[in-house]
Amino acid sequence: MDSLSKPSIILQKERDFGNVINASFSFLVQEFKTLFKVLLFYVAPFILVSAISSAMYQVSLFENTRSSLNFLAKMFSPQYFVTLILSLISNVMFISAMYSYFRLYRDKGKGNFSVEDVWDVMKTKIFTSLGVSIIVGLIVVVGIILLIVPGIYLGIVLSLIFPVLFFEEKDFSESFKRCFFLIKDAWWRTFGLLIIAYLMVAVAGFIFMLPQSILSITHTLHSLGGKSGDTHLTFIIVSTLGTLCATLLHSVTFSAISFQYFTLVEEKESPSLEDKINNIILPE
Repeated sequence: MDSLSKPSIILQKERDFGNVINASFSFLVQEFKTLFKVLLFYVAPFILVSAISSAMYQVSLFENTRSSLNFLAKMFSPQYFVTLILSLISNVMFISAMYSYFRLYRDKGKGNFSVEDVWDVMKTKIFTSLGVSIIVGLIVVVGIILLIVPGIYLGIVLSLIFPVLFFEEKDFSESFKRCFFLIKDAWWRTFGLLIIAYLMVAVAGFIFMLPQSILSITHTLHSLGGKSGDTHLTFIIVSTLGTLCATLLHSVTFSAISFQYFTLVEEKESPSLEDKINNIILPE
């Protein structure tokens, strides 16, 4: 049975912890073909550029590691900030692609939209997502500096901000307030869900990043012996491919956050029940 013959997954539905995880994987499996194309066309190129920059930055750190001052200077070199910016852009593209896909799935239904339709939604949200990513990042960092706990708390609350932005078309201030409303009485459950999702992604990602870790150790040893040149290209290629695969695994995290959002909305406002009642009272 192919994905088109399978029944649609109901997004707006109240689910418990386990069912959110199960629905996340079921959605990714069902939508793999089309979603993979979206990620391949609109996200993977940005991840690749970011991964190459990161690998080259790591290579630069391996060189002349005997001097601690030289190492510190390279750690905060212009290439570090270029890599940071590229990483931010690739993450924004990933976020925009995933939530645009979920929005179209909710609005048009399974199999009723194309890869190009996803891009049409994405391009209206990219700059908004970039700005929100920067603001949320700063808020969480400041919260972490203030005794860590506020940062963790805000990080979990604001994990819902992109679903609100994409699914409800609210501006930043409204989305910010909406996150606190939705997370009320569900913070620990959402925290647990994200921990499980990140752990699963981390374990799976470790497999892809293991070759890079081994090469990193080998490269460092060669650098100390003054024989690092022949390992540069191999490290960059292996690191880039490993980072690409490990990063794409975060589609699991974004999927879990989406289903958690729909669950919390359903718990607090029951929009699907309201729609059913309206259809009975005012049939089309």
